[in-house]
Amino acid sequence: MDGLGIAFAVLFSLLYPLAISLLVWKLRFSGEPLKPLLVAFLIAAVLFYVAYMRKVYVLFLQGWLLYAVDLLATGFIEEAAKLLVLLIPIVRGRMTSGNGVFYGLMVGFGFGAGEALLVLVSASLYISTAMTLLPVLYVLRPIILESLLVAEAPGFMVQLIDLQISTLFSMLLSVTSFAPLIFSLPLIAVYERAIVVLLHGALTGIVGFGLARNQTAKFYLAAVGLHILVDLIAVLYQLGTLANVLMVEAALTFITAAILLYVVKKGGRPAQPA
Repeated sequence: MDGLGIAFAVLFSLLYPLAISLLVWKLRFSGEPLKPLLVAFLIAAVLFYVAYMRKVYVLFLQGWLLYAVDLLATGFIEEAAKLLVLLIPIVRGRMTSGNGVFYGLMVGFGFGAGEALLVLVSASLYISTAMTLLPVLYVLRPIILESLLVAEAPGFMVQLIDLQISTLFSMLLSVTSFAPLIFSLPLIAVYERAIVVLLHGALTGIVGFGLARNQTAKFYLAAVGLHILVDLIAVLYQLGTLANVLMVEAALTFITAAILLYVVKKGGRPAQPA
């Protein structure tokens, strides 16, 4: 297990979104008190894990139905979870038509921090463990297969185990050779999380904009639609329809930048201190 990789994953997942939040606060909304902002950030980070419990449907669904349900559930449930944070009295009570986007950004950054923590720590654990065990398993592969044959194991079982060992080893090679590693994390995975944190902020900025103007449903559905669009790109990559991961990351970056710039320009003006 790579302790440095896990430590980096934890620190990046928490400090990067927090630093972005404080930078936005300092540059644009320094008149707002920090307490409700920190409350919103922290609750949103925790609420990600509550929203993630929706994944129980993976136990019952498969194939295209699983992808379809996951697309819809992720968009609607995650944006609803972030909306709930905005409705907390200490947060909602500070929101005005001039700072709704800002509070939405803070909630989204916090939610993104919770997600980044899960994704990067899990990736670090998987890759560090795989880098230790899979090469050993691959070296022992002939011995394992011969032992199965001696034990007169069914032929399909021998072939299945052989295929699994080869597949896992190929996956490890593709992950570690595609891009440089930061400790045990692929650089592209860290980059993706950095962009997704901004995306969560931008989407919740849309929700905050609508909530502050009493048009919650309209802007909530807009955020859900954009969320589903971005997730659809990821699904197409997983299905092999989009084969170039760099193109996927470029599309994610472009969409996130466009939404974020539009949101900040549309409603990110400082509110007057109460």
